[in-house]
Amino acid sequence: MNTTVPVPRSPGALPLVGHLLSLARDPMGFIGAQRRHGPLVRISLGRRPAYVITAPALARQVQLDGSGEHFDMGGPVLDLFIRLVGDSLPTCPAAAHRRQRPILQQAFHHSRMPGYAETFRDVALARAARWTNGTVIDAAEEMTALSMDALARTLFLGPGSAEAAKVFQRHFPVVISGLATQMLAPAAGRLPTSGNRRFRHSIDTIHQAITDMIAMRRTDATDHPDLLSLLLSPEGRTHLAPDDTALRDQLFGFLIGGIETTGSVMGWALHLLATHPGTAARAHNEIDDVLGGKPPIHDDLARLPLLKRIVSEVLRLYPPVWLVSRTTRAEAPLGEHLLPAGSDVFLSAYVLHRDPETFPDPDRFDPDRWTENRTGRPQRDAYMPFGVGARKCIGDVYGLTQTGIVLATLLQRSQIHPASGRAVRPHVRITQRPGNARIRLVARARAT
Repeated sequence: MNTTVPVPRSPGALPLVGHLLSLARDPMGFIGAQRRHGPLVRISLGRRPAYVITAPALARQVQLDGSGEHFDMGGPVLDLFIRLVGDSLPTCPAAAHRRQRPILQQAFHHSRMPGYAETFRDVALARAARWTNGTVIDAAEEMTALSMDALARTLFLGPGSAEAAKVFQRHFPVVISGLATQMLAPAAGRLPTSGNRRFRHSIDTIHQAITDMIAMRRTDATDHPDLLSLLLSPEGRTHLAPDDTALRDQLFGFLIGGIETTGSVMGWALHLLATHPGTAARAHNEIDDVLGGKPPIHDDLARLPLLKRIVSEVLRLYPPVWLVSRTTRAEAPLGEHLLPAGSDVFLSAYVLHRDPETFPDPDRFDPDRWTENRTGRPQRDAYMPFGVGARKCIGDVYGLTQTGIVLATLLQRSQIHPASGRAVRPHVRITQRPGNARIRLVARARAT
């Protein structure tokens, strides 16, 4: 392998700021535009060089370095995230990750999914009971609230968990907005502006709510088989949360991963079904035929192939975490290039999922592209909504189960229609959620 091929530079860098203005104006468009320059492109973040991956093979190579020998957690996106959650599971270096993940994986074991599915269904039914025939909802807001309820009833079972989740949901948009500002203009994050004050206040408020939840759990004699019990176990205190700050950071990380991301995916799913009535009608028919009017259970998901394809296509178009970064710990071979130590490397599932050479007509919502005769190795290799390798999202099956059960429950009861003529676009921060995705829910005659 030739490791001396120079990496092409992206044109358009401005003095001092480099490509930061282009990235701020249209982050997804800018990252996607790098595809025309090659599978690996060098950009400038101010005076800081970085590399953008636009080829699936290179994206997989970076993520499959589970040892962290060459590519480990780091980079501008992650450095800011670390300020929120410290060295918790989503952000810790590879060596710590190898110790932490097996302990926490117990909360996401496949044997727990049938029980979780029943809770997801009950939460969806309770949420739907608030809606009357013709109710208009904001899909992203309602699904995020539903995801919050589901998390509090599966992974955080003790006293104070529901209150902490509500505080998180209320303040997290301010936190995400503040992080985006600091990523694009680090100096601005240190100014005494009202926005920066709101940002710090929201972080402090979330921290206090989590601290209160931990304190309440310690005074609770009930045995709760949940995520917090794993963190408070002797093994958890040794390898995951040796002090209360680390414990708080772990919980903060799971609140972000368990609420905002899943809520965003379900919000996009409802919007896309509302704007594609033919696909929605097929989904209604499948759900009616398979469930026969009974509420869905975990085993039903395997008998709903169209619904599975719908979720796969939503995740292709709108992966919740659209941009991730890594840092080279030493000189790192990547394809036919050699990156210097300390390099920042970016990869975007959003961009990889919209490569027209891999996914024809990539901007079109087409669940049937995931039928067996249309899906080959190139599509499977490029598809990474949860990442790949040792750092693949620990809650991928949890999130897929929740999304499938919730959609089956809601579609069994209601038809969904768009309720706004305004365009729905991604609200891009660290996650991407649908902005102004207002839908109308109409009771179905065959609903249970």
